[in-house]
Amino acid sequence: MSLTAAISPRTMALSGNPVKLEITSSSPVNYVIRNQSNVIFEGSGETGNFFVFIDEILSAILSPTHYTGEETDIILSTSSNLKEYTIEVNNQTGDRQTLQHKVLLGGISKRAMRHLNQTGSNIFTMKLLNAAGNFFMSTRTEQRVLSIRETEIRPLLFIAPVTTFTVKVAEGISTVISGLTVGACYALNLEALRKYFFSKNNMLASQFEIITVEGKAVTIVISPANIEKERYYIEFLNSYGAYECIEVTGKPTLDQDKGEDEVYGKYDEEVNDYTESRERVNTVDNLHVQTGFKTEKELMFILDMLSSDEIYLIGYGNRGIKVNASADSLAIAKNMNTPQSLPITLRFCDSEKHFTQELNSNDFNNPRIHTDVFSKQFN
Repeated sequence: MSLTAAISPRTMALSGNPVKLEITSSSPVNYVIRNQSNVIFEGSGETGNFFVFIDEILSAILSPTHYTGEETDIILSTSSNLKEYTIEVNNQTGDRQTLQHKVLLGGISKRAMRHLNQTGSNIFTMKLLNAAGNFFMSTRTEQRVLSIRETEIRPLLFIAPVTTFTVKVAEGISTVISGLTVGACYALNLEALRKYFFSKNNMLASQFEIITVEGKAVTIVISPANIEKERYYIEFLNSYGAYECIEVTGKPTLDQDKGEDEVYGKYDEEVNDYTESRERVNTVDNLHVQTGFKTEKELMFILDMLSSDEIYLIGYGNRGIKVNASADSLAIAKNMNTPQSLPITLRFCDSEKHFTQELNSNDFNNPRIHTDVFSKQFN
């Protein structure tokens, strides 16, 4: 029997879906999982055939890439989303085998995984490494037209299916993206791409055709944002391990969950008796908002946001606030004829005991008037 070992899926897997290590040996086995030179797990098994699922172990070596919005390169590195690892297997009779594999942050639904298994395919050949289709790691749509509002633009993550592709914005106006490594993870910086075409061609592009050796793979369409009196943005980690953004509109309402009063007696020597005192009360803010009217695909995108483990509220104060999101009602028409709005609650992750006014750096600097008319002496 000697020793045989295999990882399923082969070559590459998603950390949110099952990753199976199967070993067959004629004697007891030890195995070590390494990321570069770091040991992340050690295990053992008895004689015969056995398997173990290692997806949760592999999740520990991955982390999402969160961009600041200040990046200027068109292609960005996202090395923390995708990692290579090795599994060294040996048994007591001296047989050895080393397996090399890649794992990508994220996962797909059980329904999609069963469908792909039944058709003999997988998410990498079907989508993520498919140069003929929409290979971007966005859950907005899987179709060939990827529509994004101007206010929701974030770098689009992808695994390079080819070393080179062309971005075309109009007839005779395009740029070539080259030097990619097939199977490596990158992000397409749409803001930098728009600035490139604006500075070079004096054109504010709103449509990008991604063309590979297989032909036109996907068209990215930037649509104008709706005009609203109040809007907020929810940035979240999608199912593919990429940060995306969705706009919510309408007038929000804020309420607070107040903790129980922790009352105790405090001795007062002046009256020789105990007076009632309490600790400062913990409160948690809840923000109730409407998503604004969304199409069927946008509502599915919102469902991905509601299941995310990393959600940030942008535009409420100076910084992003980590929240947990839940839908007050998930009643969605099966066949939508018109856009629909969902009420959602954003519960702040931090509880508060102390309340101070918001700190703004502008309030702590001496005011200046920065024009050519006013001199340094004036300021």
